[in-house]
Amino acid sequence: MKEHTEGVGDSAANGVSGPRRRVRVLFGESGGDFDCFFSRDFLGERLLSRYDFEVVRVASGDDVLREVGTGTYDLIVLFLNNIIMPKDDPQDLLVSLVRMIKQQYGKPILTLCGAWQDTAFAEEVSAAGAAFFFGLPFDTQEWNAAIECCLAGDSNRAADSRDS
Repeated sequence: MKEHTEGVGDSAANGVSGPRRRVRVLFGESGGDFDCFFSRDFLGERLLSRYDFEVVRVASGDDVLREVGTGTYDLIVLFLNNIIMPKDDPQDLLVSLVRMIKQQYGKPILTLCGAWQDTAFAEEVSAAGAAFFFGLPFDTQEWNAAIECCLAGDSNRAADSRDS
């Protein structure tokens, strides 16, 4: 299943004028009420003044791989414990999913997780290629900075800071 959220931030009602870069986001999550992560309240004026977000949401790991292979995306966001995966060891499968996306497509990946927030899992996900790992709840300013960093093509900065 694939859902589109068109042009978050592109409305004149947002009170923002001028050209903005169109950003396509692939959001892997299974249908919770998490569109808020790309809402005006979460993104803030700075991001909305610079970018128009088109969010495509898919529910399963298979859907993520299929869609990332067929679409042109600027950013991949994976809500790890809300992606439908086979029941057998979902943590290992999710780490493999991140690794596969990063190796095959080289796109910046932001990850969110409301479960499995232990340091070892976060480190595995990061080592697999995620630019950022957010446990829930998280600071929206950090979320915005991570998005900005990824869209600026500086997602390796996150990996560098983890290594130090």
